[in-house]
Amino acid sequence: MTHAKEIEKLYAARALIKEATAGLSVPMIESALAEADMNLHWALWNLGEEVELLPETVNS
Repeated sequence: MTHAKEIEKLYAARALIKEATAGLSVPMIESALAEADMNLHWALWNLGEEVELLPETVNS
């Protein structure tokens, strides 16, 4: 997989997580998805992408 494709897939995964959390009312699942999103954020950062410094505060 190319570097660009890896980055594309990580952004797509973050979008799916955001979609999955919309209207969710189960705190344990919300927490698990938030942690997954944070890990994807750091994966993007480690690949050299310019991502927000505090992702948990974006679109809160």
